Amino acid sequence: MVSEGQTVRVKVLAVDDRGKVKLSMRVVNQETGEDLGDMPREGGGGGGRPPRERRPRSEEANDG
Repeated sequence: MVSEGQTVRVKVLAVDDRGKVKLSMRVVNQETGEDLGDMPREGGGGGGRPPRERRPRSEEANDG
């Protein structure tokens, strides 16, 4: 979360034909401004983090 007036570093990921700008804070080191080079997955989330291991839903439903 960011607060109104807070300064953050972002990377421009895309600009669509209507001029809408897609930005990401996750691919930029907020301290140094360094590009981390890891694009987030479509739909948001996960940029710069390794994928977590998932079990099939049938196993998750049987827990506890």
